Amino acid sequence: MDYWKHLVFPLTAMSLLLYALLWLPWFEGYRAAESVLAVLLLATLVRFWRPWFRDDPLVRLWLLFVGFLVLAQFWYAFSLPDSEAFAPSAKATRHYTKPILILAVGIMALQYGRRFLLWFAAAAVTGLIVHLALQLETTQWERALSGRRVDFNFQNAQHTALVFGTLLLASVCYLPRALTGPHSTAVRVLKGLVTTSLITLGAFGVIVTQTRGVWLGLFSGVIVALGALLLSTRRTRTSLIIGCTTVFLAAGALFALNIDERISNRFDRADIPEHLEHLATDTAIEDIELDSSGVRIASWLATIDWIQQRPLLGWGADNAQDLIDRSPHFNDRFKERFSHLHNMHLEILLAHGLLGGALFYGMFIAVCVAAWRAYARGTMPADAALFGLAFTIFWAIANVFESYSIYISGQYLTTVGFGVIYAFHFSANNTRY
Repeated sequence: MDYWKHLVFPLTAMSLLLYALLWLPWFEGYRAAESVLAVLLLATLVRFWRPWFRDDPLVRLWLLFVGFLVLAQFWYAFSLPDSEAFAPSAKATRHYTKPILILAVGIMALQYGRRFLLWFAAAAVTGLIVHLALQLETTQWERALSGRRVDFNFQNAQHTALVFGTLLLASVCYLPRALTGPHSTAVRVLKGLVTTSLITLGAFGVIVTQTRGVWLGLFSGVIVALGALLLSTRRTRTSLIIGCTTVFLAAGALFALNIDERISNRFDRADIPEHLEHLATDTAIEDIELDSSGVRIASWLATIDWIQQRPLLGWGADNAQDLIDRSPHFNDRFKERFSHLHNMHLEILLAHGLLGGALFYGMFIAVCVAAWRAYARGTMPADAALFGLAFTIFWAIANVFESYSIYISGQYLTTVGFGVIYAFHFSANNTRY
């Protein structure tokens, strides 16, 4: 009996689908699926090292990054301030290794074909819908429809907005395929209605969570994607018509909910120009008003100073809280409320320094380069490439305003979003077992 073909790979596929499905409806089940998936992935790395992984850029960079994390622990043990508060956190460090789960999506796409990616995405969407349905028993939907900011019982509204933003981008990019695929008219209409409903749900969620950083990320991602679409020689008239129709339909539906008023109210609550001026001047951190935007500016200014103190290897994972607690710039209320820096890019540089940060971001650069090559040689369809471009821009900018990847939501969406992107490279670049 071939245990890999008939046992290990089916179990890996099931674990990955449960991972996508259960994050929101049943967190304990999600955790169990993630643990099983990680063990099976590591076993697969060992078993198929020579044919699949030896020359894979993501795997190579991940191994270098893991080696850096292990060796850096010894450096932190001798160089950090002599205090238990600055002891390296193995649990927090482990979270930074989770981008390797991106690879699992590619392996399953290689074994079961690209149709697996649809099942994987469908599992993620189903989990979100089940969670939202469970919120019907709460006041979340009523508050959202009345114009108040909601989080639908996620970690907070920022993380909820990130999920809805990803759903919106994926659904918009998939709509042309839903309407023009090789199916009967009835099937295409049904798929079009479902996809359009997901577009409306994603746009609605992005608006009611009222997260400016996600709005900026979405706007930037869409603008770059539209520019790429206009410059592409592979675009079709149908894709352009469908894209424009989608925008108008979504805008018409959402403005019926006074969306313009919600957006303007959200921006009116923060004096953004004044806070941006603080970044360009020598304003004392203590003089910054600590509203939503001010908290971020103050955190960033303090973090830049901390990074300059240990630029190469950083302070180790999970030490931002300790630095905040020891800082004379923040009052007790600030120290009680915040334990992170509201900027994932600064969070990584603070934790791992320039060297660790280069390795960490090198993994994502490898994913993007691989996706571009897959698109250039024709193994990645245009709609998937468009999603990859928009999602990458969206992800990079949204993480400027929140430390998403140190939380489950960011780790989950990294696997789902970048996993789908990388799968087209991996599944086309290797031979199925």
